[in-house]
Amino acid sequence: MFGLQTNDLAGAAATVMKAMVTQPTVAAKAWMGFMTSLAGIVTGNADAKPDPRDKRFADPTWQKSKLHTGLWQTYMAWSKALNEFVSTADFSAADRQRAQLVSSILIDAMAPSNIMLANPAAVRKIADTGGASLLDSAKNFVNDMIENGGMPSTVDKSKFKLGENIAISPWAKLMWSVDT
Repeated sequence: MFGLQTNDLAGAAATVMKAMVTQPTVAAKAWMGFMTSLAGIVTGNADAKPDPRDKRFADPTWQKSKLHTGLWQTYMAWSKALNEFVSTADFSAADRQRAQLVSSILIDAMAPSNIMLANPAAVRKIADTGGASLLDSAKNFVNDMIENGGMPSTVDKSKFKLGENIAISPWAKLMWSVDT
């Protein structure tokens, strides 16, 4: 089976944590960069703007609300510091790639847009649907935990039937029987 396994992520995260402990100067430099950025955010002197291509922060509330602006600016400063650490720490080539992968996954997972009550579009949808979207999300979460090993589903598999609306060839049957 191909794909990313939990042990792979845990090992990569351990590599990054070990580097933070064994390379305190590099870690401190990244941390101080984050703290400097945070000071600018808290005092209202940060001039960072979200990337217009980043749809996570497209809702106007991310720019209009001081709370939301502070959230995404802090997130961006933290992600910059983590990326700086990973790019400047002394890793082997393979460990650097692993560190970049696990840090990018962590950075994406920690986006304030992923926090339901911090995401203005999600809060608006909950209100607009009378809570139905929240119930649907809870059902999807439970289903993913039970049916998909805790990983988020990206496709509704019930809509696809092999040989009906998914093409199949003799070679596909051979590949399927070899892989399973």
